[in-house]
Amino acid sequence: MSISYFNNDQLRELILRLTRLTERGKLTWQSLGNSQYSFSAHTGSTAFTVESKDSDDLAPHILGVFETQDDDVKELETIDSSDMSAHNAEAVENLYNLVKRTVLRIDVVAKNILAQLDDLE
Repeated sequence: MSISYFNNDQLRELILRLTRLTERGKLTWQSLGNSQYSFSAHTGSTAFTVESKDSDDLAPHILGVFETQDDDVKELETIDSSDMSAHNAEAVENLYNLVKRTVLRIDVVAKNILAQLDDLE
């Protein structure tokens, strides 16, 4: 059995803080490889991942927390949204969708398409 670093309240706080920092542009995420379903962010010696468990963009999603020291990466926690309370699972889903929309610039692309159509009217 692995060590759980976060209790339910701490897990909720972690998810909400990651979401808040992402919304404010203070946490920068990037795609893992060429994936459109897996993303990572780094802060000091901690890394986070959020991804679609089945690489299909649908729930459940996985939140990973890693400790990084030079080239050494130690997994601290991997949290599957299907294994948590509905409240926390929804927060992970919201984080995943926010990160995906930010990294893939979905809102920017949609806005540009609509602006191009506006030019035709």
